[in-house]
Amino acid sequence: MVVRPNLLYGIFIVIAVIATGCISFSVGAVSYSNNNLTVYVTEGTPATANLQVRVFEVQDLGQKEIGVPIAPVTLKSGGNVIIVPFHLEPGTYKLYIYLIVDGKRKPAVIRDIMV
Repeated sequence: MVVRPNLLYGIFIVIAVIATGCISFSVGAVSYSNNNLTVYVTEGTPATANLQVRVFEVQDLGQKEIGVPIAPVTLKSGGNVIIVPFHLEPGTYKLYIYLIVDGKRKPAVIRDIMV
């Protein structure tokens, strides 16, 4: 079987176009103050969604999950500021941030913060 290079390029382009539709959001800075996580999210299209944050405390060479706060949000196209109430003690944390739209979870973004 002989595969033509143009066919491979075409398949690659189709896969790339489909994949870009799956990741239409991006997470910018994440900060913490007054018992709230503040998450900056850029969304390509307006949507009603839930922002889920899996919070892990990092100690020594390990991490331990300490909570999974979820905030219902109405996203507009462009930049959005999302406040997620959650108490953190001083320390180092790893946050796995998911956006759930229409019951489908978009790919996770991982952020590290220090409180």
